Amino acid sequence: MLNGRHFLHVPGPTNIPERIIRAMARTMEDQRGANFPKFTKPLYEDMRKIFKTKEGTVFIWPSSGTGSWEACLLNTLSPGDKVLTSRFGQFSMLWMDMCKKLGLEVIDIEVEWGEGVPLEKYSEHFFGKGSPLWPSIWGSNLGFNFEGSILGDLLLSDSC
Repeated sequence: MLNGRHFLHVPGPTNIPERIIRAMARTMEDQRGANFPKFTKPLYEDMRKIFKTKEGTVFIWPSSGTGSWEACLLNTLSPGDKVLTSRFGQFSMLWMDMCKKLGLEVIDIEVEWGEGVPLEKYSEHFFGKGSPLWPSIWGSNLGFNFEGSILGDLLLSDSC
């Protein structure tokens, strides 16, 4: 028997306001149903407003987060490419599993669960072995601005 309030655990736990919980109790739109295009079409224009763009093609990725991982890996890497990861929790273990299933060569740096990324060990792989690697970075500051991110810390360290 489950007691008390249920929390969203991605990456959470996250408190969910009552109005959101009630909204989630509604039946989901069937993504293959006849009404789905009518439901989603206005979202494309709304996305243009959100991203403040008048040009380009807006699209909505109909997938779970895991589906997005797979799309990113398949569109940027090829079987046999190397991926450097740290295994320190369930999320990273799932990521490594997907990389392996897609034929990528996973270099696993095992870390105590709950600990951070070991920059000195990453540095050895990036700069000590002469082999270019695809960085699999866990952090809240991803993208092209690496300031304050794991990769940024590594690139700004004395190891470079």
